[in-house]
Amino acid sequence: MIVRDCVCGLVLVVGLAQTVAWSAPPEINSLFPAGAQRGTTTNVTIQGKLGGGTNHVWSSQPGISVTFPEKPGPVSISVSAEAEPGVCWLRFYNDEGASGLRPFVIGTCAELTEVEPNDELTKAQALPSLPVVVNGQHGKNGDSDSYTVALRRGEVLVASMLANRTLGSPQDAVLQILGPDGFVLEQNEDDQGFDPQLAFTAPADGVYTLRTWAFPAAPDSSIRLFGSPACVYRLLVTTGPFVDHVLPMAVQAGQSQQVRLQGWNLPAEPIEVTAPLSVHERRFEWILPGWNHRLPATVLVQPQPAIVEVEPNELAKPQVLALPTSVTGQIAQPRDVDTYQFTATKGQRLRFEVLARDLGSPLDPVLRLYDSAGKVLKEADDDGKQSADPDFEFTMPADGDYRIAVTDRFLHHGNRFFYLLTISPPQPDFTLSVAGDAFVLNADKELEIPVTIARTSGFAEEIRVQIQGLPAGVSAEPVVSENKGDSAKSVKLKLKGDGQAAFTGPIQIVGQSSGSILREKWATMTRKEFSLESPYLWLTILPKK
Repeated sequence: MIVRDCVCGLVLVVGLAQTVAWSAPPEINSLFPAGAQRGTTTNVTIQGKLGGGTNHVWSSQPGISVTFPEKPGPVSISVSAEAEPGVCWLRFYNDEGASGLRPFVIGTCAELTEVEPNDELTKAQALPSLPVVVNGQHGKNGDSDSYTVALRRGEVLVASMLANRTLGSPQDAVLQILGPDGFVLEQNEDDQGFDPQLAFTAPADGVYTLRTWAFPAAPDSSIRLFGSPACVYRLLVTTGPFVDHVLPMAVQAGQSQQVRLQGWNLPAEPIEVTAPLSVHERRFEWILPGWNHRLPATVLVQPQPAIVEVEPNELAKPQVLALPTSVTGQIAQPRDVDTYQFTATKGQRLRFEVLARDLGSPLDPVLRLYDSAGKVLKEADDDGKQSADPDFEFTMPADGDYRIAVTDRFLHHGNRFFYLLTISPPQPDFTLSVAGDAFVLNADKELEIPVTIARTSGFAEEIRVQIQGLPAGVSAEPVVSENKGDSAKSVKLKLKGDGQAAFTGPIQIVGQSSGSILREKWATMTRKEFSLESPYLWLTILPKK
């Protein structure tokens, strides 16, 4: 998944009071359903504990409102018709503290909720019209869910699931389509990480069945179908246009460019997109509206020119590039190796990066850098940071022509094995990270928040780190990360209260560089279950008791 590097439009959404017998912060494990269509109101069951006192909900974007019932039960979530499609992050909180972030997907298609029992084919739930998003649950061990859909000969059905990768569901799901006679015609397990997706062309008129079950995402010794209340999913089913990705995958900032939609049931004509005039960070997202999708299809906006590969471009006939550039390619043929040639000078340092898996491609990319004589100077596979997408920096040993080659680690191929290769001079930069995203300060004590600083490509400027969003009565002196010594890698922010202030709300830990070019970065916390670098931090201040 791609996450925006900037944070904007934070909105507090307040719910009605719900009082229970104990006093504790909320602990939310999952939401079901885990999303809703724009312009609708949905009852959502919370797995976990709401805690005590008056509960509220914070949303990462506007257009979401939450109402709590007077008695324990589902909460009501309303999504405005103008809300931006995609993943919205919700945090439940009260005076005692806050829950972790939970994803809530804002969709554009009609939605329905799974109706049990639908384990057996004879009890499969009918999908009356398409497109539709089915909100389901592999709710217990041994659970499987079945849905029927009527198709005409030649219709292309796309079924795509959001579960583990986006919703954090602890499941590795399987998706099948069965013919009218009950035989399995198509099956998929791991298309988007652990989440399945399949496209099926109906061979004849008839009623077909979609069937899904799951194994645990973290393997164990049990031999059975896996399920739990946290195993929620959103299954998009459509015979209409479905955008999988676009070519090219990037557009230069401030430029207009034609892109071709890739997927199923799509028009052949390209569409024109205009990128924003500026790029705040190294890459942004631009949402393509109006199509069926797992999540909104995106075009990356980058500062350098963006092109598409031209075949043939094997090792003997490389495609010539002018640097810096981003090039979209496909490992489409058996044993395909896409090769690009560029000219560099002795001592020139370049950064090479491939994006594939992080953008939903099944490609497991490998990068190989060659000199003019064909010698391999560098090979890179995974980046070492829990990503299958490689990147590296390299200093050119001599003037001359070089080649960079992209292929699949296991020689797999296909039209969906797309990638974006970027070659550019490395930009010195930094990032800030924290170990948690919800902090609690007793107002008559101190709270220390360690901040880890990662400097890349030789970044050597001082960084001033401070907290924004603190209420009156609470202070935290800014600290400076020097370019050498212990503070170059980490600093500690110390919060002090006046003993009286009570507060619960979002804060930001911000680092600003001191060089000629101002860089400002928000500290993030890694949420591995969502593949998210979360900039959404929270502080609760408890008054002196």
